[in-house]
Amino acid sequence: MLGTDGWQQLFYQAKRSDHANLFGDLPERTISRIVSVDEMETFLKRRLEEVFAAVLKPKRLPETGAPMFSLFFAVSNRRAVKVASRIAGHLLSR
Repeated sequence: MLGTDGWQQLFYQAKRSDHANLFGDLPERTISRIVSVDEMETFLKRRLEEVFAAVLKPKRLPETGAPMFSLFFAVSNRRAVKVASRIAGHLLSR
């Protein structure tokens, strides 16, 4: 995913668990996310900027409560960056 496995090391950390599961077994390890949603979006935006001429700040959905999605707008045509960014910025600000 995302052209690299680097995100796995940046986003997650494996730990040994001291807590038993429902069956009384101790799992060998648990995997936990160690970065915020902001840090994840920053990483994704940087990856997209390696491919696209412009990438706007993402819009989180839903706007209230726990974020489930981040909508990114990316422009590939260098000559259309200004116009496309203005249009997308208007739509994403709604």
